Amino acid sequence: MRPRRVCSALLLATSMFAAVPALAQPAAPTPAPAQAQQERKRFDIPAGPASAALNRFSSQAGVEIVYPFDAVASHSVGAVSGTMTAREALGRLLQTLPLGIASDNGRMITLRARQTAAVGATATPVSQTEIVVTGPRSALDRAIEAERGADNLTNVVSAEDVGQFADQNVAESLQRLPGVTVGRSEGEGRSVSVRGLPSQFTAVTIDGVRLGTSNGDTASVSLDSVSGEQLQQIEITKSVLPSQDADTIGGAINLRTLSAFTGRENMQIRVDGYYGEVVDKLGEQVSANLTRRFFEDRLGLGVSLAYSRRPIQGTEIEGDAGLDGVVALEGDGPEYLRHNEVIQVTETGERTRWNASANLEFRPSEGAELFLRGTYSRLRDDDLSFQDIWVIENSEDDKILEVRPGGGLFDDVENERRMFFQNITDQIASLSTGGSLSIGGWDLGVQGDWSLSRFSNPNALRGRFRAEELLVDLDSDRDGFNLTPAVGDDGDGGDPFDPGSYQFNQLLYVQEQRRDEIWGARLDLGRDAGFLGANGRIDLGARARWRTKSNDREEFTGNPRNFGVRRTMEDTDLFDIAGPGYAGFFPTADAGYALFLEARDALLATNPAYQREDLSASGDYSVGEDVFAGYAQLTISQTDRLRIVTGLRVEQTRSDSQGYFTEFDGSGRGPDGVANSGEIRDLGTVSNEYTNWFPGLHLRWEPADDVVVRGSWNRGIQRPDFNDRVNRMRVQFATDDPDNRDLFAGNPYLDPLTADSFDFSAAWYPNRGTALQAAMFFKRIDNFFFDFSGDGSDLSLLPLRLPDGVGTDFESIETTLNGETAKVFGVELSWTQAYADLPGILSGLFTQTNVTWADSESTANVRAGEVFALPGQRDLVGNASLGWEDDGLSLRVSANYRGKALVVLAGNVEEDVFDRPTVQVDFNLRYDLTDSLRLYFDAANLNNARDIEYYRGESGGLFYTNAAFGRTFKLGLRAQF
Repeated sequence: MRPRRVCSALLLATSMFAAVPALAQPAAPTPAPAQAQQERKRFDIPAGPASAALNRFSSQAGVEIVYPFDAVASHSVGAVSGTMTAREALGRLLQTLPLGIASDNGRMITLRARQTAAVGATATPVSQTEIVVTGPRSALDRAIEAERGADNLTNVVSAEDVGQFADQNVAESLQRLPGVTVGRSEGEGRSVSVRGLPSQFTAVTIDGVRLGTSNGDTASVSLDSVSGEQLQQIEITKSVLPSQDADTIGGAINLRTLSAFTGRENMQIRVDGYYGEVVDKLGEQVSANLTRRFFEDRLGLGVSLAYSRRPIQGTEIEGDAGLDGVVALEGDGPEYLRHNEVIQVTETGERTRWNASANLEFRPSEGAELFLRGTYSRLRDDDLSFQDIWVIENSEDDKILEVRPGGGLFDDVENERRMFFQNITDQIASLSTGGSLSIGGWDLGVQGDWSLSRFSNPNALRGRFRAEELLVDLDSDRDGFNLTPAVGDDGDGGDPFDPGSYQFNQLLYVQEQRRDEIWGARLDLGRDAGFLGANGRIDLGARARWRTKSNDREEFTGNPRNFGVRRTMEDTDLFDIAGPGYAGFFPTADAGYALFLEARDALLATNPAYQREDLSASGDYSVGEDVFAGYAQLTISQTDRLRIVTGLRVEQTRSDSQGYFTEFDGSGRGPDGVANSGEIRDLGTVSNEYTNWFPGLHLRWEPADDVVVRGSWNRGIQRPDFNDRVNRMRVQFATDDPDNRDLFAGNPYLDPLTADSFDFSAAWYPNRGTALQAAMFFKRIDNFFFDFSGDGSDLSLLPLRLPDGVGTDFESIETTLNGETAKVFGVELSWTQAYADLPGILSGLFTQTNVTWADSESTANVRAGEVFALPGQRDLVGNASLGWEDDGLSLRVSANYRGKALVVLAGNVEEDVFDRPTVQVDFNLRYDLTDSLRLYFDAANLNNARDIEYYRGESGGLFYTNAAFGRTFKLGLRAQF
């Protein structure tokens, strides 16, 4: 109840202090737009480029401003700070600019260039045609100006640009920014990483509200459920100020929803049709946005609604069960590495999204604002996968007939064909309320917020059909495998081409719920001040965040043949799915689902041991994390061109983790062979508390009107992933040998990762539409995290604490560990260029290019003496796009490159896993049929790129995963009123 009470108190306080100005003066009619221009408001516009200053004036005055960019591209203005009318503030900005006011209706101010005649002549305004551009180049211009005016290194995606690429969600909209890469799932962007660092190093907020994650295995936020139609702007901060949360080692992403006070009032409706090449089915998307202002522009409402349905189908091959060194039957040949399992997966289904956001803002009087904002995203994933699993590791000793690099001829192999039905719902909701007030020279801000990420998988069913004693000829390399099956070498095995050989011998039934709930509160206080002979500002603040993540899993499994459901594939309707070198047959979706429901009901009714108590217990956990923070930040404008931001932040963390210890065999039996007779213990709660200090220093300098130089140093923290630090241990032993035991453990004793980040950048803006930037960054990271997979003999090196009486003899151990020290150095280059000066049709060209190169080094005690790349760090990331537009048509082709990365650091070098470099090419077209109606066409993944991970292995490596979901196409219309 504590977070709820705090938020309630903040809401009450917000209402009280927002009402102070209204109570202090007699009631009066709300001013008309023209009168509103005479209101006195608080302005804080730093010295800098004229275009950035005019944009800030527009935001702070609450009016639109339109001006010819070329007329001010090389101009700068002095700072404007204080309480004054909008007309007075604008007059100060225009003192040194060649602009005059052409029109002012109280809501929009239009500026035109003025030209002075020869000496002695009368100065007269020159007529100039106004052109308001809303295409891709305009979006780039807006983003450049926002980035140019920021105190720290920031990248921006404007609302116009969110829909300019062939992107399917917000994650994909971010992949064009310098240093940003996207992790994919089922052919869509899902998670975001910055500068090659792991995605969990990037914090995500929406309107300043921290979002959690419903992911079970990582702290990275899934952005595939968020629609770009909800957003006004996306911002990525790469060098964090003391006033921002410190747990942003990679970067901080803030999603800003639609606001009625930004831009003009309008309504947009968009309808799209979708086609997936592999699935060969159609989908659709419908969205609507509305921004309106009421009560003489004092009340603003921004609303968005979106719905989409996307059929999917893709293939994936997996070899993630590890490698084994084997020799041929003769025993005198060389030893080669072989996959323990190879898997072919065909995944099909449908992803349906519902998105909504509402932003209600009220400005009752000068210097006061109240807001209430909410968002909701719901992703429904109806998924069916066909899994063809070849268990090679069963082939041992004299059953290994031939070996060669990556494969050989193996007898006594099992083939398991599984069908997995699941209907997943992933939801994200957020709510925030608060306000701001300027009174007595102080600026006061307060906010209370809440967010919930919830995952539900209420009725997952997976059935297995198995054929045994098969002969397999296997060849594997870094990209995949080829496999030729046959009847076992002795002639008495199963027939891989006979449906009657595949017995229905296992059914898995899972119910799972995950919740990640965050309550937050913040208070900010600041004022302008003069010190050290310069203008400046001091800001103070406090933050509190209460977070709880829990998982509730119930797992049931059993052999239906033991309870009256004795079937083979021969007893069902079948169809063929093409595999590597053969055709794999499966039951049809309807036949398979009906059979699995029949088996589930029979097992639940007759088998009390059907529940896997070991896996149900190991899947249940609760992890908490409370963070309390305070900061002091000082901003000094030493000159009109030099701005310094420095300060100190402190964060106290309290965390706890609760889970279970289990010891069973792989079928859920204890050492006595009886189902559910293994050991289950509640490990209790492990608590931890620590305090960290985070200094920071940021400099912004303009040595010339068109050059911005920035430098920064700040310290940050990354707390361990909830799934990694769960206080749980699962021991699994071989059914025929209880002494052959493997340990899978969470690590509640993980230390937080800390990092010192240094950034230096220089940007040049020679003219409108052109921006060149070079940045260097260096991070020194202590206590980084990595997934460890090693031998049982490594136990003495690990911080794990086994319960009393548990044996310490293990064949293998998997857990998460702290490394020692890692260093990351990188260079980031970006170039945006519009070619308006080229003749004729070439004047419509524009390009956008960026590349980030990073080199990292890290060490860990489990691989003593070795130096390796920081796990998850990509060596090269790049984007390039070429576009063309005129008044009604725009075309753009773009490419996204993701470089190599170490994914898994294993106990031995051969089983280290890497992500292979990949390139994806997209194309999009926009055509304005009328002033209010636009036609869209998008083509994504034109080059049919795949996501490939591979073991280091020998002779070029062996595949780990290889996923492909093909090309997609979208055609749509957008109407704007």
